[in-house]
Amino acid sequence: MRRTIKPSKGMSKMQFFVGIFFCFFGLGFLLNAIKMQLMPMILFSIVWLAIVGFNMMISFKNGFTNQSVGLYDIDDAEDFDYEEKLRSLERLRMESLITEDEYQEKRAQVLKREW
Repeated sequence: MRRTIKPSKGMSKMQFFVGIFFCFFGLGFLLNAIKMQLMPMILFSIVWLAIVGFNMMISFKNGFTNQSVGLYDIDDAEDFDYEEKLRSLERLRMESLITEDEYQEKRAQVLKREW
């Protein structure tokens, strides 16, 4: 079973407000770069603001709405049923839906998982 890991609403709200600070910082940096006509600094500022904006969008969704966005997915090892997997593989082999080699390969994969 796969689970999606999401930050708490409080953490997302804090991250959103910190993002506002970084947004103002990036805008100040961009305005200074434009004034000094330094193209590498201008490009850096634009990329900075895009990353901060994306991060703020995700943080806003997670913190202030019910449409949260997961950060990453993990496999839940506790829900892995070895007996069920092995019986299912055996049934597939008995019904000739998989070959003996495929059966042995998948069986080895199941048994390699941590108990």
